[in-house]
Amino acid sequence: SFTTLSNFLLPKIEGYAGSRAIFQEIKNNLNYFNERNGDLTLGANLAISKRSILDATKFLSLPDQWITYRYFSGVINAYLEKSKNRIEDIIDDVSVILEKHSNSTRATRINKLIVSKIICFSIESSEILQNKVKDVAFRLVGDPGIPSLWRPHENFNREEIEYINKARFILNEWITRQFINVFFEKCINDRRRKMFWLKFSKKITSFKVFGPSHLRRILKRDNRISEYVDGRFYAVHSSGDVSAFMFLLGEHKMIEFSNPGYAFYAYKANSSSAPSFDPKFVSSVDDFRDGNMPRLVLRSGNHLHSYSNEGRLEHRDGGMPW
Repeated sequence: SFTTLSNFLLPKIEGYAGSRAIFQEIKNNLNYFNERNGDLTLGANLAISKRSILDATKFLSLPDQWITYRYFSGVINAYLEKSKNRIEDIIDDVSVILEKHSNSTRATRINKLIVSKIICFSIESSEILQNKVKDVAFRLVGDPGIPSLWRPHENFNREEIEYINKARFILNEWITRQFINVFFEKCINDRRRKMFWLKFSKKITSFKVFGPSHLRRILKRDNRISEYVDGRFYAVHSSGDVSAFMFLLGEHKMIEFSNPGYAFYAYKANSSSAPSFDPKFVSSVDDFRDGNMPRLVLRSGNHLHSYSNEGRLEHRDGGMPW
């Protein structure tokens, strides 16, 4: 319909010589009704003039409820591209306009694309801004741990698909990093191990936590991770309030326990002896312990030897870095 209206409107308005205000206003904004790039021109001009994207409909003297029209997908996209160096200044208005544009429907095509670009443009930003971007991503698209919410639409081009996939990877890393921070603060209070695993947060592709139900309530009270605790924490029997942090890193399944008296375990992900991540096969945290596994490495003084591809590693390592 936009093409039909554009073809009808443009020649009529171009030849208009009257004085009616509505037609004069359309004539002044004629380039924004061009079917090829009118939407992109409007978005770019709003950004260059540093006007709020919330002014998009007002700028064209259109009713606010018309923001749901597909035309404004292009306007929002162009606005973001021209404003990507000042995400901190525009993110609140962009998130509001996206919510209106999609009628609060999560994971729409434009929500995925715009949110993914915002994430990619914020990769070098402060942790405060990243936390705000994360909140926007969960509200407008959803948890990156749910693949269907972040699956690219069929009509996405190659560049847009790359944005979606990269953004999901970045968002997952932010979540993992925050969960490691909170887990090792609230459950273990071991700064040494926390700093070690934070270095590998980019390589952790997925994780789950198993432990007592009261620990889930404690974690949900922490604003840094509260919104994704339910999707990653599973309440199981636990003697001594021990919890287990299970994660995939490269070709290995790894397990860290909250109790320092429990060893660290590493399994080849495809090994038949590797424990399942599926909660329906886990009844207790102790299901993950196996005292018969070989040691990952042996220590003689400060000398390490006899490395294994699978096994356990006790945390009693003297003064050496863990």
